[in-house]
Amino acid sequence: MTRNLKTLTLMAGLTATLIAAPAMAAVSTVNANYKANYMGMSATGKISVAPMGGNKYKSTLSVSNPLGFTSQVTVFDETNGKLRPLSSVDSNKFMGKKSDVKASYDWSGGVARWDGDDLSPEKKGPARMQAGDMDALLLNLAIVRDFAEGRPLTYRMLENGKASTLRFTPSGKETVTIGGKSVTATKLVGNGTKSLTVWAAPGYSVPVKIVKAIDMGNLTLTLSSIN
Repeated sequence: MTRNLKTLTLMAGLTATLIAAPAMAAVSTVNANYKANYMGMSATGKISVAPMGGNKYKSTLSVSNPLGFTSQVTVFDETNGKLRPLSSVDSNKFMGKKSDVKASYDWSGGVARWDGDDLSPEKKGPARMQAGDMDALLLNLAIVRDFAEGRPLTYRMLENGKASTLRFTPSGKETVTIGGKSVTATKLVGNGTKSLTVWAAPGYSVPVKIVKAIDMGNLTLTLSSIN
């Protein structure tokens, strides 16, 4: 009888723990449109996430204006609640000059590699990988999801042959206008040489605003519509 009571107590405690634990949000299909400023000029931007089957997804970020465009396409999966890059292609075109960088993430071998005509040898890798590593595009999605779930906002990002640790800190709330609707968002400021600031708002699976330092000023994206 005593043993049965102990078993029931243990099961009850385990059940309570599971109920209290925050649920891991599933990967959402997203098509988001942004007003943007790129290279000091008005632009249009998009972020999308689409399933590919077999726990694989494709996320795309693109920004364009008459001066040029920048885009990143990342194929990823979700493992142990983490968004895990499998491959990516970065494309940029400015004033007629085009460049492409392809990245591959070998999780079984634990290394990432990059390939592109403009990359120096040290930027091609290989770079050693760790569980939880991600690329720049997935970082935008992970920050929003982790903030909503109350998880730590510390990440290891892989880019051009090396890994860097990024931490994001809440820095007050701001109002962002999305399709004529005022939304209260939390400003999340990151460290690092290429600064990144993301605004997250309840009910949105993508950032409602992004400001990222690039080689020629800042890239700014403000959400205008989402479906």
